[in-house]
Amino acid sequence: MYIVSRMLKPIVVAVIMFISLHYLGLSVVQALLVCLVPLALGWLNIMTEVGYLLTAVCMMAAIGWAVVPTDVKSVIIQNIQAVIDESTSRDTVAMTTDT
Repeated sequence: MYIVSRMLKPIVVAVIMFISLHYLGLSVVQALLVCLVPLALGWLNIMTEVGYLLTAVCMMAAIGWAVVPTDVKSVIIQNIQAVIDESTSRDTVAMTTDT
């Protein structure tokens, strides 16, 4: 029974992390790659607290994002996109002036 619980617990933690990350907007491949961290740590039985902590942070962020009203979400997304666009244009200008 100990072996079953030792193998099943990391799978459950990885599934929770996958669902949380996918809800937060990561693609399926990205969420699968990130959820391999707590899965591997749990199966190897090393630093399991780190895997649980990462999963808890992702789950709390997903819960927080779920309760935010949609109009606030759209404002946040617009601001993030504006920062990304500004950073990209600044990097492009810096690259062209360096050469």
